[in-house]
Amino acid sequence: MNQGFLRFIIVLIIFIIILSLLGVNLKGVFGHPLVRENFSFLYNAGKFIWESFLEKPVMFLWNIFKTYIWDSFIENMWSIKQGGSPKAVEEYVHPFKSFNK
Repeated sequence: MNQGFLRFIIVLIIFIIILSLLGVNLKGVFGHPLVRENFSFLYNAGKFIWESFLEKPVMFLWNIFKTYIWDSFIENMWSIKQGGSPKAVEEYVHPFKSFNK
């Protein structure tokens, strides 16, 4: 993980050096009103798409993942780390268990 982050930083620095050698003024580019307007448009469009179409299904899937997979994984890892044994899958509450009664 650290190697990937370090590699990203090095590539970013090299990219900025190359742009500087080519005479590109980053402050001037990002300070230009047209560039600001375009980034503002992209941000607002992305925000609209997220809030209108993606937020509810993504958050629904995230909550299922977090509740039934991630939390149980973390709990089992702590149990193993403390010398215990992991819980069986059946010991966790199944989302449709109430329908089986």
